[in-house]
Amino acid sequence: MSHSVADGLLCDIAQAYEASEWDACNCALRLALLRFPDDGRFIQWQGLVWHAQGAFAAACRALETAALLIPLSIGAQIAWADAHLAAGRRDDARTILRFLAARIDDVALPHLPRLASGLGRAGEYALALDVCREASLREPEDDEACFGMAFFMNRLGYPAECVLPLLRRALALEPERPVYRLSVGVACTRLGLCDEAYELLCSVDPQQVTCMSCLRVMTRLFEQFDDARRRDAALIRALQLPRRRTRTTSASSTASSRPDSAPGTR
Repeated sequence: MSHSVADGLLCDIAQAYEASEWDACNCALRLALLRFPDDGRFIQWQGLVWHAQGAFAAACRALETAALLIPLSIGAQIAWADAHLAAGRRDDARTILRFLAARIDDVALPHLPRLASGLGRAGEYALALDVCREASLREPEDDEACFGMAFFMNRLGYPAECVLPLLRRALALEPERPVYRLSVGVACTRLGLCDEAYELLCSVDPQQVTCMSCLRVMTRLFEQFDDARRRDAALIRALQLPRRRTRTTSASSTASSRPDSAPGTR
């Protein structure tokens, strides 16, 4: 009977978690942990729920405890690493993320974007690039895997000539993503392909851009094409950004030569 009760609670928690119903998750977990206080499965779920709610220190403690009782799921290991990163424990995060990257065949496709993002945040750009490549091999039509490869190639110092085809591929797969148009346009500008860059960047709303470097590129390009209206719009947007954000804090940073933050690819 206790097994069926535990299985029912696990099912309820999983469904509530997928729906981001945190009150329901916490309620079910309180009942479960009163009944089964040493069941690592419920402690793992507690860690996942706390992680999702931004309680990273508590999530670390719960997942560490769960790891002593059961093998953690891939998703829980990635969440554990993310919680370590949020707490400034980069070395602990790297240990987990490197372990997963070394066993990438065991990592299901839906987890690869989060693994790549975590590796990027931990400074493991080469491994993050490998994970994005693996995601692209498994799903060739995945635009975000292409974009992720371009992002980490930028971080690793690959020449723009190598990065631009991947950005173009991402844009071809998902033409409505403004960040892709921005990225291709800025890359084209850096390579002197100004006509193509102008055509692309004309359709990018400067108000959606948080990358100061990209706004400077847009301003210079629109000035070059005597497009005063768009030049002024880019200048106004640049003035609106806080001065401390001289670099981007969004995924649009892939358009610049040295972006700051890893993309969450899906």
